[in-house]
Amino acid sequence: MKDKINSIANDSRKVTDNSIFFCFARNEEQTQQYVNQAIDNGAKVIIHHFDLKPVTGIIYQQVDSVLDEYVRISHDFYHQASEQLTLVGITGTNGKTTVASLIQSLGSHFTASGSIGTNGLSYHKVDYKTNLTTPFLHDTLDYLQRMSQAGVELCAIEVSSEGLHQNRAAGLDFDYAIFTNLSHDHLNYHKNLENYLKAKKILFDQLKPDSKAIINIDDAHYQELINDCKATIITYSIDNEADYRAENVSLYPDYTTFELVKSDSRYFVKTNLVAKFNVYNLLSVIAVLDLEGYPLNEIIKLVEVVDSIDGRLNRMEINGIDILVDYAHTPDGFEKIFAYAQAIQKE
Repeated sequence: MKDKINSIANDSRKVTDNSIFFCFARNEEQTQQYVNQAIDNGAKVIIHHFDLKPVTGIIYQQVDSVLDEYVRISHDFYHQASEQLTLVGITGTNGKTTVASLIQSLGSHFTASGSIGTNGLSYHKVDYKTNLTTPFLHDTLDYLQRMSQAGVELCAIEVSSEGLHQNRAAGLDFDYAIFTNLSHDHLNYHKNLENYLKAKKILFDQLKPDSKAIINIDDAHYQELINDCKATIITYSIDNEADYRAENVSLYPDYTTFELVKSDSRYFVKTNLVAKFNVYNLLSVIAVLDLEGYPLNEIIKLVEVVDSIDGRLNRMEINGIDILVDYAHTPDGFEKIFAYAQAIQKE
C-alpha cells in the first residue's frame, strides 16, 4: 500500500498528492462532498461507507466500518510504529503535560526520549506544534515513526478523554499508562462525569497483559478505571499504602521535600517543583523510570532541579511579593493552586 500512496488523511481539506483518504461522513451527500474535495486535492485511494459516484483513475473501497480500516491501515502504513519504542500514555484531568514533560526531560538522562501533547511534538532538538493534545492516530504514528528513526527509545503521550472517545489512540501499543486524577472537566463534551470516566477507562481497557497501569489511588475514581484492566497495576499515593508513596511532605515557596517509600526502603527527595500535586506527578514519573530499570538513586538526584514548565506554577518575586503563574483552568486546578498558596503564605 505505501509504495502507491504518500500519506494518510481523514480531513478532505488536508489531503495532499497521492494520499489515501478515509471518509468519515454521516450520509451519502456528505460522502460525495468530502470525496470530491479529497480527489481535487490529490487523493488516489478512497475508503468510504456510503454509496458514491466513482471517478476514473481513483481506487475506491467501500467498507462496513471506515474506523476499523483507518486504524488497521494507519498502523500498517507506519510499520507498527508504536511498537518500536517504549510508549507511556498519561491521562487525567490535571497533570498530563507536566508528567509527559518530566518523563522526557528526566528520561533523556538515561535514553533518547520524546513527548507528544499540549506543547506539541518534542524530541532531540525538534519542537513542532500540534493542533491537538492527542493528535489523530495517523499523525501520532507518523510522529512515533520519526522518533524511532531518530533513535528515540522512550516517548510520553498525553492521552485526553476526547482523544480516547474519538479513537485517536486506538491500537497504540502502550507499555505504561498513567492515571493522574479525575475531576469535573470537559463536561461540555462528555455531558456528565460517568461518560468522562468511561472515556478515560478506554486507555486502561486496551492495555496488553505485559504492560503496566500506574494509578493514583488517592483519587476516588481509580478503582472504576482498572476494573477491566489486564495490565499489572502499580500504585502511587500520599495518603494510602502504595507501591510508590510519598510521606512527610513539606511544601515551601521554592522547593518541596518528602520521603519516598518503596517496599521497605525510604529515600529522601528534594525537588524545585512545588505544590502537593507535583508530588503526585513526580511519583508517577519516578515509577515509570524505576520500572524501566534506571537506578532509583540517580532518578532522585535528577529531580532535585528540573526545568520549569511554562504555565505550570511558575514563581516570581516582585518587591518582596511571591507571584504564582499557572495554567489552571478547572475547579480542581484552582483549588489545588489556592491550597498551595495558602500552605506557603508568609506569616
